[in-house]
Amino acid sequence: MNAERRTQIASLLASDVLWSAYALADLQPEMAPYCRWFVHENGSRRGVALLYSGLTPPVLFLHGDPAALEAAIDGATLPKTVSLSIQEAHEPVIARRYRWVERRPMWRMALREAPFAVDAQKCRGGGGEDISGPSSQPFPVETGLRLRRLTAEDAAQVERLFACGGPFTPDAFAPRQMEAGVFYGLEDAVGELVAVGGTHIVDYGARIAAIGNMYTRPDARRRGAGGSILRAVVKTLQAGGVETIVLNVDQRNDAARRLYEQFGFAVHCPFIEGMATILG
Repeated sequence: MNAERRTQIASLLASDVLWSAYALADLQPEMAPYCRWFVHENGSRRGVALLYSGLTPPVLFLHGDPAALEAAIDGATLPKTVSLSIQEAHEPVIARRYRWVERRPMWRMALREAPFAVDAQKCRGGGGEDISGPSSQPFPVETGLRLRRLTAEDAAQVERLFACGGPFTPDAFAPRQMEAGVFYGLEDAVGELVAVGGTHIVDYGARIAAIGNMYTRPDARRRGAGGSILRAVVKTLQAGGVETIVLNVDQRNDAARRLYEQFGFAVHCPFIEGMATILG
């Protein structure tokens, strides 16, 4: 992608940075092999669609005026199955091409204020350091769990943990997210992960990050694991200069929403995600 087109897309997405945070981060050069962009501008009617192939199935994201989006993707060859990330106003555009297989009402949340200070000296670096400490670790000490920063070498453990399943298990994890992202885990005395959380994408240049992959094994829930991990991820991102931090939560998941609100996140907008298959 040349610089002019990148600037054009970034300008269009900037009309709602919090909704477009993932797409803005996908403008990083290293993400180019996974991205197909569709753009239409006609006066005040402007739209951007992104087909991201870095996950299976590919993700189709829409932003902007529905009529402009209709024109942007008109005639485009799209996959038979996609994971949609759209706002309600975009449903008519999708309905002409896809039918829902699974439709999940979601909240996009964004960090408005963090109820804890960032210790930049302690968070600096990319090693496996434990940044929690007694004052910021809400998980009871007697459990014997240890919080540590994860690396790409821990990807198999993360996948095994997700295999425990249950409602709201992350479904958009890819091991490469751990290479450039920020991940933390709580492990037991034998080194097995019982909880994990991290980022879907980080762009330190644009100072944007999206938190995701938050999961606690069913038998370890309701004891502060999610709070410990969320605190560590946010502190590390902020220490790296990230200013815009977003996340997604299923509208049925009241417990997760309450947790995020306790840590300074607020709802930015509703949206819809889920699997869809092409018509015909």
